[in-house]
Amino acid sequence: MPERFKVSKAEEESDPYPADESATGKLLKDIHDPCDNTQVEQNNEKSNIDANLYLYDDELDTRPHVSTFISSLANYENTIPSATDPDSKTAAPAARMGTLIGVFLPCIQNIFGVILFIRLTWVVGTAGAICGFLIVLTCCCVTMLTAISMSAIATNGVVPAGGSYFMISRSLGPEFGGAVGMLFYTGTTLAAAMYIVGAVEIVLTYMAPWASIFGDFTKDPDAMYNNFRVYGTLLLLIMGLIVFLGVKFVNKFAAVALACVIFSIIAVYIGIFDNIHGNEKLYMCVLGKRLLKDIPIDNCTKSDTLLSDLFCNDNGCDEYYT
Repeated sequence: MPERFKVSKAEEESDPYPADESATGKLLKDIHDPCDNTQVEQNNEKSNIDANLYLYDDELDTRPHVSTFISSLANYENTIPSATDPDSKTAAPAARMGTLIGVFLPCIQNIFGVILFIRLTWVVGTAGAICGFLIVLTCCCVTMLTAISMSAIATNGVVPAGGSYFMISRSLGPEFGGAVGMLFYTGTTLAAAMYIVGAVEIVLTYMAPWASIFGDFTKDPDAMYNNFRVYGTLLLLIMGLIVFLGVKFVNKFAAVALACVIFSIIAVYIGIFDNIHGNEKLYMCVLGKRLLKDIPIDNCTKSDTLLSDLFCNDNGCDEYYT
């Protein structure tokens, strides 16, 4: 039978430290062991780290950079971040008033004010056409410069809520903001008083003369002033209540007020065609180039006794009358 396996005697390894050698001798031989001078082979594949740190190679690859570590220290927060709910939905932004209701309608309402209805014609009639045009042009220039300045301030950054005064005071500082704020407050107060008085005058003069509380104001001017005080106080309380309810309610009410203003302007043009052939109620007495006002004249002729008494005496009549 051929031999398939061959058994050989294992070689006995010699102990480098004999049993009879002392512990001190073993330690001295271990220190001077030539194997300690063997250099660790360089890892050509790991050129970015020291070869002696090859054991920590995986950990070094996962460590962050120095800049990331410093940034995490600077932005450290001791609070525990809350877990994000995947089912939570972001709230939709609230709808704003928009350009039409928030910008266009309030500006148009300020333009079509009491001055346009009852004072612009008075300015032209008192100052004349040329001087009246210059007055209106000056007012338009002031308004244009103010609008341009406000636009320059608004384009410097995000405009927060709070109105024009808040924007001016935060952009120009407390000194300029305080000065402009005082002027803005004074102008708004006087404008509110002017609009209230104008509204009462229009209602009592053209719409409801019977609503006068203190008698006929056409004969007694003091009666009109007392009507201004009573009705003006009531209107001021109503407007204060509307403002107290909030800005959104003010803008909703402004649309209704603007509709009334537009209807009034349309009524002016309708009245032109309605009275194109004249109106007997608009009775005037003109003497030459002079308009005779507040004079109860039944017959507007030179033979009228009242006119003769005004312009004539025992010595003769005025040259303008003759």
